[in-house]
Amino acid sequence: MKRICVLVLLVVCGLAAAEQQFTFGHYSFVCPDGQDPAQVERAARSFNAVRARFAEVFHFDPATDRAPSRVVILADKASFDAYLRERIGETRGDFIFLKYARPESSELVIFNQSASAASPVPYAGPALMRQLFLQ
Repeated sequence: MKRICVLVLLVVCGLAAAEQQFTFGHYSFVCPDGQDPAQVERAARSFNAVRARFAEVFHFDPATDRAPSRVVILADKASFDAYLRERIGETRGDFIFLKYARPESSELVIFNQSASAASPVPYAGPALMRQLFLQ
């Protein structure tokens, strides 16, 4: 029994070590280990700018912000699909905002796509803007 408990603890610690966490402004990012922090920071600046614009247009009440919004960045589409199967039992073709009754449990789930000259952040696009608005 002790061996099983130790094994479970090692697996959990190993999984925790395989990810990084960053907080920028209104967002808290959970990323795979090895994710370029500069890339996450560029995304954070973009996300915060979009949020500021939404707040300006729609007059969001800043008092409703309880905690940073959680963003989970996965390494690729296969990791994204596996994460969604674990969470909701199905996959999606693009980014998704998982909304739960407890706001701190809600999360925007995205995955790295190839960057281009038009989009230096590898997870940008119209679907992301919609999900940021929902968040």
